[in-house]
Amino acid sequence: LFCSVVSVILLAKHSTGRAFGLAFVILIFSKAFMDFTSSGLENPLAYLLLSCFIVAWIKDKSTLVLSLIAGLMVLNRMDHLLFCAPVLAYRFFQQPSWQCARAVVLGFSPFIAWECFALVYYGSFFPNTAYAKLWCIDVPKVLLYKNGIQYYLYSLRLDPVTLPVIGLALLSVLRKDEDRLRPIMFGVALYLVYIIHMGGDFMNGRFLSVPLLISVWVLVYQVKSCSKVQCLGLSAVALVLGLAGPFPSVLSGADYGHQDKWVANPTITRENVLDERGIYYPYTGIRKAFRAHGTGPLLIWLKPDVNLEEDIIVTGRIGLAGFRGGATVHIVDPLGLSDPLLARLPAEAAEDATVQVGHYARALPEGYLAYIDHPEKSLPDKDLNTLNVALKSITRDPLWSRERWDHIYRLNLGYYDHLVAN
Repeated sequence: LFCSVVSVILLAKHSTGRAFGLAFVILIFSKAFMDFTSSGLENPLAYLLLSCFIVAWIKDKSTLVLSLIAGLMVLNRMDHLLFCAPVLAYRFFQQPSWQCARAVVLGFSPFIAWECFALVYYGSFFPNTAYAKLWCIDVPKVLLYKNGIQYYLYSLRLDPVTLPVIGLALLSVLRKDEDRLRPIMFGVALYLVYIIHMGGDFMNGRFLSVPLLISVWVLVYQVKSCSKVQCLGLSAVALVLGLAGPFPSVLSGADYGHQDKWVANPTITRENVLDERGIYYPYTGIRKAFRAHGTGPLLIWLKPDVNLEEDIIVTGRIGLAGFRGGATVHIVDPLGLSDPLLARLPAEAAEDATVQVGHYARALPEGYLAYIDHPEKSLPDKDLNTLNVALKSITRDPLWSRERWDHIYRLNLGYYDHLVAN
């Protein structure tokens, strides 16, 4: 929440009064922005870093400063490289030199340092969730593109402010005198294409909140020259669009997610995209937590056949279940988000048109639960057992053991890929 507030303060500091008035109306009526201002995900820090990046670019700061902020953006979330890459490329073409290239490398040094640490400690340059959600899946591209388009359509129904504002900002930089802002919005355009390429997401608005904030920054700089009447007109349009949504975040109360119309509304659960705030708030919202007594809000997400008294449980609700179960329970996640072996197995429902993007279930290998209970055992499938032994060595052996580094080398260069393919 602190990062979100500071990013808005930066926006206010670098805009005129009427321009910020327009920005404020857009932000508070953008469901995507408001829902993820304090979500516990990467969005709030992305708000702050991107705001700093845009200010540095507009004020023509050095390549080192731009690259340092960009490096922190990528450290926060790797695919945010798409936002800053066009700006850095534009700067390099303006000032092509080894000095500029060195400044970019130096600016990205925190990210490079993290990647080195990740390879040493985790055995991989990329997080386990990247394998589970993006790479080790066998979903047809046509289905992913369809889901990506549905993600945008769903956003328009539930959040009629966000996408129109992004579209307006994209159109606004096509004018001849907007060379400074064009690379910024080109990054947004790249990210919008990337969203379709990866199939969207199951969280409504999560991947649109950052493009929305960037678009607001761009519009703020453009409307400085607009008259008061024009700004009021744009603000009025944003207000009307915001109120046209079924559940404007700024008007939601303590009963958000409990209304009969919320449950009955087909736009909430269609097309594998969910209003995550509407789903979680009734059980985990801070106002609910102060009123609740006992463990009901945590247990509501567990299936009836999940018993936290057992040593090993299988559930995709690893956050709340893990918090409630404590250190004595071993949770097997069929989605593979926290399991290096399952993350590398193909999705179980690859051909299912109802697949929830980002949450791909895997079939547990034969004997896997027995292996979890008795790690000295081997998996019946020889290929999977070979891969599992390598992953076990990478994640559990002494950090600098020769065997562990041999497995890291082979894993990252694809020596084990055929084991899953077979």
